[in-house]
Amino acid sequence: GVGAGEAWEEGIVRIDEFLLARVAEDESVARAAIAVSSADWVANNSLLMFLDHERSALVLADVDHYSQDPAWFHVERHDPARVLAECEAKRRVVDAAWCDHEFIEMDRGLGLDRDEMAERNDYPIIIRILAAVYADHPDFDPAWRL
Repeated sequence: GVGAGEAWEEGIVRIDEFLLARVAEDESVARAAIAVSSADWVANNSLLMFLDHERSALVLADVDHYSQDPAWFHVERHDPARVLAECEAKRRVVDAAWCDHEFIEMDRGLGLDRDEMAERNDYPIIIRILAAVYADHPDFDPAWRL
């Protein structure tokens, strides 16, 4: 198959390639955050902070007047370690979805490979669902919508 970079140049992109490129972007941002500080993210009382391995804190924001603001707890829950775990999970889901989809196609007697299925816009539904999160991305193909 064509690599994602080549596919974009040729105008041929499969939905899984698109999705995995977005996952790689998310992963890159998370890894960059870890490179700056390999710490845990914590919302504690009125502060949003990193706790490094020596448990000293780098305060990101004094959120005293936002202490009940759900946005701060959202940030805490989406620390880089969690993002990386979600990226790996998405890669595994994409692979498993294709494997199941290929088995179904073989069972139907079609025996199409991934590129042939993509030409028919025949993608596993779970990949369409995961890719829909990125529907506002300029490379998202409207034909992929559910």
